[in-house]
Amino acid sequence: MNYAEARQDEVCVDLGSGRGTDVIRLSETVGKDGFVYGIDISDGMIKKAVSTAEKLGIANVDFIQSPLEKIKLADSVADLVISNCTINHADDKQVVWNEVFRILKKGGRFVVSDIYAINPIPGEYKNDPVAISECWAGSVTLMNT
Repeated sequence: MNYAEARQDEVCVDLGSGRGTDVIRLSETVGKDGFVYGIDISDGMIKKAVSTAEKLGIANVDFIQSPLEKIKLADSVADLVISNCTINHADDKQVVWNEVFRILKKGGRFVVSDIYAINPIPGEYKNDPVAISECWAGSVTLMNT
């Protein structure tokens, strides 16, 4: 999230929001006139995130249970989308990228930190749960122009 550079009054989306930590941080940055959506597939993570936001009295957030391949948000809603080691878990990564650009406003930004490969991954790593779960790749910012 350090590279996201969210701004006051923006609408942001966190893909794979988990317990909502980054969503809550973003909500402070965008202020009361901004808004942040947390997207996660796990019902348990959504419940935890909603509970935390309610306990903290944070009103400018919403947590949505949704697969990344069919994000339950309108077209062109987000100024900023962030994803931290989530896309690598999707079966069809191209569909996820298409969804990200669908929900981004023109001029919107996508900051992603994830695992990627140009060549096929050897089976010994592809099927290693530790290798799959670790994510230390660099971040890249893309703009929807």
